[in-house]
Amino acid sequence: MRGLYLLALLVLLLPTAQPGLSSISDGPEVQTVFSTCASGAVLMVEVSPCSPSEHIIVECQGGTVDLSGWSFADGEGTVTLINASLADGERLALAADPETFVKLHPDTRFLSMSSGEVHRAGRFTLADAGDCVKLYDPAGVLHDSLYYGKTADELEGWEGAPVPSLTKGHAAVRIGGDTDTAEDWSVRPPGRSSVAVGTFQATVEPFTAPEEARERVLKEISLASSSIKAAVYELTDVLIVSALSDRARQGVDVQVLVEGQPVAGIDERCSSALAALKNAGCQVKVLSSLDGYKRYDYLHCKYLIVDQRRSLVMSENWANGLLQNRGWGAVCDDRQMALHLSAVFDEDFAGTIDVREPTAAIPMGWQPWPTPELPYRRYVAEVTPLVSPDNAEGQYIDLIRSAKDRLLLQTLYIEEDWVSQESLLSEVALAASRGVQVRVLLDSAWSYKENALVAEHLNEAARRGGWDLEAKIVSRYHDFGIVHNKGMVVDDIAVVSSLNWCDPALRDNREIGLAITSAEVSGYFAEVFWTAGATIPIRRNCRFPGTNAPWGRTCRW
Repeated sequence: MRGLYLLALLVLLLPTAQPGLSSISDGPEVQTVFSTCASGAVLMVEVSPCSPSEHIIVECQGGTVDLSGWSFADGEGTVTLINASLADGERLALAADPETFVKLHPDTRFLSMSSGEVHRAGRFTLADAGDCVKLYDPAGVLHDSLYYGKTADELEGWEGAPVPSLTKGHAAVRIGGDTDTAEDWSVRPPGRSSVAVGTFQATVEPFTAPEEARERVLKEISLASSSIKAAVYELTDVLIVSALSDRARQGVDVQVLVEGQPVAGIDERCSSALAALKNAGCQVKVLSSLDGYKRYDYLHCKYLIVDQRRSLVMSENWANGLLQNRGWGAVCDDRQMALHLSAVFDEDFAGTIDVREPTAAIPMGWQPWPTPELPYRRYVAEVTPLVSPDNAEGQYIDLIRSAKDRLLLQTLYIEEDWVSQESLLSEVALAASRGVQVRVLLDSAWSYKENALVAEHLNEAARRGGWDLEAKIVSRYHDFGIVHNKGMVVDDIAVVSSLNWCDPALRDNREIGLAITSAEVSGYFAEVFWTAGATIPIRRNCRFPGTNAPWGRTCRW
């Protein structure tokens, strides 16, 4: 049990205060990561040696640069640009297959490797298993280099180990400055989004599953008059399918994106649901790999945008779990925030390589669906969308580091490896070491052994450190199935999210969450948290000792 305890000591070396969530934005933004370099410098920012596209992208910062005579070399050949230039912040690509490249980067200017705009000498072909790429100016001065995989090339302008091999469907993408090391690069599929952080003023309606989840989705669908955009990992609920179908028949523009390769595969009910939606006139697509290429491992989000104004984000799939699982959700009424999320949806939906129509199936039958009356629960709040893999990890870290009084975490599971490495879990331990009250509640059915070990590590670290931290497995005596939630309360900020506590969710999946700054919303979810943490379940309207205090610091399980 030494892993987490040693981590807690190590993380004391990290900064204990970080900037909080971003300031209020006027609308959707797309963030471009620029390299930290001298004025007029040109650096490579993406290198892809294999399917779906062999290409190199360079970027300039700090003024216009004439690239005529600049060349790329791989030790076996060179490609020299004949007539090209780059303005400040502009990108230019050298592409072997322009037709495929524009599907990945439709807004990036490119030159074809086989065009008359370049001169080729020798055999310039990037190897999948390993190679080097060097960028020279006309005077032969080396400006940038990349070494990846197994390469025997002599190191020039590079220090340390190379970037890992670039397997099919992956590229080296610059994520840092220009230290000439592997730390500057990340191996990922090309063509992913880069969504900036934005914070918005919204009217928020929090809710929980299983009590209100399906009804909330149906209510939002019933309000649509012009458009619905829905992205979800799994969709089999017949009432939601019927409601979406009805709206499409009534002229509403309905777009639905579903994960095409879930862990257990698309089952017959999901195929039937998608067929019913398509028959009703909805635009239906699935995210699915093609020849090893897929922008995100899984489309694991669960969100809905109505009329480019109202956004619903939740932890639960639109399947049986809506009626069984413990989950959190929120509806936000704000046009600018809806446009922000809509930009994410549009980019995902518009994929031309890894997005396709679903396989034909027998349509699901229609059923009448209610337009339910729901409890009035509405608060004005600041809301920050958390988009993975674009910005969620950094926002989670900043949020946990900002904790002063309480941190309540309720999640399906926590990756066991996180007890022995820097992770969100080590940030939680650090918060406890600062005197923050920390409570962690994990599911008792899913990954029980892994969850029990994580809880044991946390509790042992708390005992040794004398921290106000307790982790436990949820009681089996509640009136819900599993804790499928991925929610958190930090002081007066509540997090509603689809993001499981594991590395793939942070770095490879498409996930959507919300950080909601509101004493009322955080109080609502805190009460739900303490209820679920009770050893013997109690009525929701019961009060726990100390819940009238600002953070409920004296609440105990």
